[in-house]
Amino acid sequence: AVVSTQSTGTRRKRRKYVKTANAYLNEAFYKNLPDPRPTDQLKEELAAKCSLTTTQVTNWFANKRLRYDSGLIRTDEQLKELEEVLSLENNNNIAIDPSSEPMQIPSTHH
Repeated sequence: AVVSTQSTGTRRKRRKYVKTANAYLNEAFYKNLPDPRPTDQLKEELAAKCSLTTTQVTNWFANKRLRYDSGLIRTDEQLKELEEVLSLENNNNIAIDPSSEPMQIPSTHH
């Protein structure tokens, strides 16, 4: 996807994060529902783990909350994200947070 910038009118390509980065970010998002707003410390930790800036982490969470709150994230997408997290954790020996509770994916049915 192409994203335009307001100040210069130029367009830049949208960057996708690697699967491991998305796995860490999604885990933090779903673990902190119903209010997935990371602390500054968590943002710094996630940025370091994911090789991102804290601004990128902040923007990722803001966009994810918007999609989640607007209902654009469907249950099948949530399950796919969870499967990716579990697959990466199991297949690549990535220990996301062994002390954490299992993720609960809430129903989007109201």
